[in-house]
Amino acid sequence: MRYARTTRAKTTNDGPATANRGDPVKRPSFQFYPGDWLTDPDLQACSIEAQGLWINMMCYMHEGEPYGYLRRHGKVIQNTTLARWVRLTTDKVDALLTELEENHVFSRDDEGCMYSRRMVKDENIREIRAAA
Repeated sequence: MRYARTTRAKTTNDGPATANRGDPVKRPSFQFYPGDWLTDPDLQACSIEAQGLWINMMCYMHEGEPYGYLRRHGKVIQNTTLARWVRLTTDKVDALLTELEENHVFSRDDEGCMYSRRMVKDENIREIRAAA
């Protein structure tokens, strides 16, 4: 896994804060609510394996473009790629994703890209507050 390098952000009048090279600033962490995790009935209906896949997916979604989506460089991440990233067989990942999806843990957009509703909502709130 690649970690974001710490750089001092500079604010411009015509866009978001950027790193010194002009790239958008990558946040090194994301909000995680242990109480929500432990009490979410949809998530708790899933096996511990499926929950483990979900937290890994959330980490990849933190790096996603747009934020909260399982997408890289404009492309939807396919199950085969996800399986490689988490070191499981594609059949196993397919089964775990079915379990997560049947329990409404994640959503999909019109292109079939998986995303975290909570991460997307939190990012929208963050952007609104940053603009104020």
